[in-house]
Amino acid sequence: MRESRKPLECEQTLTVAAFVNSLATDLPIFYGESEVRVMRSREFLFVVAAILVFVSVPAAANDPVDAAAAAVGEKYQLNIKKLFATKCSWCHQGYGMVQADGPRLAGNTKTIEQLSKHINEGKSPMPSFKNQLSEKEVQALAEYIKALPAN
Repeated sequence: MRESRKPLECEQTLTVAAFVNSLATDLPIFYGESEVRVMRSREFLFVVAAILVFVSVPAAANDPVDAAAAAVGEKYQLNIKKLFATKCSWCHQGYGMVQADGPRLAGNTKTIEQLSKHINEGKSPMPSFKNQLSEKEVQALAEYIKALPAN
């Protein structure tokens, strides 16, 4: 008859911190009755960190919404994504990239002046935002919409 394994004792539990520490200090890790020797590998940790950085950074850098919002937000000193989310995203979802109750705004062929007028005056079913937004906010939203790519 095969003997069953004992549950891990308190001092034998393996935490993430203990595992990471063992990578840096070349200590053995005990798990139940078996020992796993983890060799020092700063190079391994560096490679894992580099992969995580290179995988996450291009995804953020290639986001057209973030690129458009950063350019316009810096110019007008506004959080354009927050402004769009509070005023426009009820109908224009995905920060203007997705058609929902309102049309997709990315790739809009109107000029910035036409977009500003449309935001200010509205057009059924879109309401007017003339009394809700400053001219600076209207201009920033128009430039943000114009900066969204068609694809």
